[in-house]
Amino acid sequence: MAKNSPISTFGMRLVKAIIAAVVVILCSRWLNADGRGALSVTLFWLHMIVLVHEIVGGSPIANLIRNKPIGSIVPAVWIWSILTGIIAGTVLFVFTDLPVFWILLIYFPSAWLGTHYNYYQGLSKVFVRNNLQVLLEVLKLLVLLVYYFLSPQITVVHVLVVYAITHMLIYAISRWVLRPFFALAKEEISKPPRILFSFGITNQMAAILQFLSYRVGVVLLANYVSDAEAGVFSNVLLIADTVWIFGNSFGTIAHMKILASKNETYIARVVSKYVSIAVMGTLLACLLLLIVPSSLYILIFGADFGGMRAISLVAIPGIIALGFSTVMAHYLHAINRFNYLVLSALFGLSAQLLCHYALLKDLEGLGAGIAFSVGLVVSAMVLFIFTSKTLGKKLIFKPVYEMKLIKNMIKIMFHK
Repeated sequence: MAKNSPISTFGMRLVKAIIAAVVVILCSRWLNADGRGALSVTLFWLHMIVLVHEIVGGSPIANLIRNKPIGSIVPAVWIWSILTGIIAGTVLFVFTDLPVFWILLIYFPSAWLGTHYNYYQGLSKVFVRNNLQVLLEVLKLLVLLVYYFLSPQITVVHVLVVYAITHMLIYAISRWVLRPFFALAKEEISKPPRILFSFGITNQMAAILQFLSYRVGVVLLANYVSDAEAGVFSNVLLIADTVWIFGNSFGTIAHMKILASKNETYIARVVSKYVSIAVMGTLLACLLLLIVPSSLYILIFGADFGGMRAISLVAIPGIIALGFSTVMAHYLHAINRFNYLVLSALFGLSAQLLCHYALLKDLEGLGAGIAFSVGLVVSAMVLFIFTSKTLGKKLIFKPVYEMKLIKNMIKIMFHK
């Protein structure tokens, strides 16, 4: 089986999602809904800082390292990451009561590791990134368990310590793996290309809007309802994250294939094929959500999380929309149509915020779930319009044919 193959990537993403889910389940049981909500808000702002860092150190560099000197990119990314951390940390310290020290201690290795992932993408070494991401989740689980056995009274700060330790370790491993890459960068040091910043600003505007569309409900619930309600909703997003592996795995492979080809007919086939597979897998996973009772959520996450079933049901349209649109988003990103990504995310976020305003006060977590679905459905519709406009009649979905591919993939994955 090829290391960069869709089957390998999907399998690794599935393992990563399962282990990450176990970590969240343990945190939910030990912190309860209030603590889980507080942790989610802290991680929300951590991820926002990382997204700002990715204006320069984000996914556009996967495209740029193919045709620009590496030494013109690496130093600019490094300097930008430090400036971002200093400025963001100062703002959070002045305007919030969040644990800024721990946020920054996680931010720096996390941001640098995220940049490494994009180097691997551009170097067509997705399998290295996949292995590191799985290893990160494994270490989180192991360190968290050690922490619990040493001190059973787990708090939010304890979890942040676990995140800091594990991100530092994985970053150190990745830095060692990329030794030849950084050695070459030292030999080619030059002035950063202006396109590094222009690409990043447009692309990251889309990424920030998409992130807000996905996570803003957590912060709104924490601010206007309660940390407990935010904790329950954040666990529903865990389910969405788990199902998203279909779209994200095949989107990542499609992205790599699109970057390597100039043939529009071939690219259209790639997009059509992987969108179909992602949708079929997402639909099958969502069917399972329909039959999961509240008692199972309580059994897994704890007594505070019985409300997850109702929220997860109204979130299903959004989860399906996310599975449908992710491959198309990767396609538009790979051909540098960042303006389309910005517009689709802006439409989706605007629709979601309107729904939050109308529903959050009366329906609380249920209203956040409805708003989540509305926003992602609107965004998916706009992405489909832009993708169809770009590819024209070459875009043809074949879900029945792709279902046969899924069956064959499953047989290969479990074949001894």
